[in-house]
Amino acid sequence: MTGYVPGVAFRAVLDACVLYPFSLRDVLLRLAERELYDVYWSDRILAEMTRNLIANDLTDQAGAERLVRLMSRTFDAAAVSVEAVDRRAGHDQPPQGPTRAGGRGCRSR
Repeated sequence: MTGYVPGVAFRAVLDACVLYPFSLRDVLLRLAERELYDVYWSDRILAEMTRNLIANDLTDQAGAERLVRLMSRTFDAAAVSVEAVDRRAGHDQPPQGPTRAGGRGCRSR
């Protein structure tokens, strides 16, 4: 795994809606691993993903913790606050549209 490489022109905040389903999470993280974009998420997003994976019996607590550790180790600069994402992207408002994976009102359950 190549890890996180800052400076890619395209940035995306992945929320729980796209991190919850395995196949979508896998595709998006593989693309980020190939340095096609910079990936970001918050602790709140990871907590929501974890909570829903456990609640829907897709993994247990230990499995969810392993997943978060692996994601965090592979993309070591991805976990930031929404404000930090906005500053890095040069936005006054949170990213929307094509730069934000997932959407408002999206439910990961």
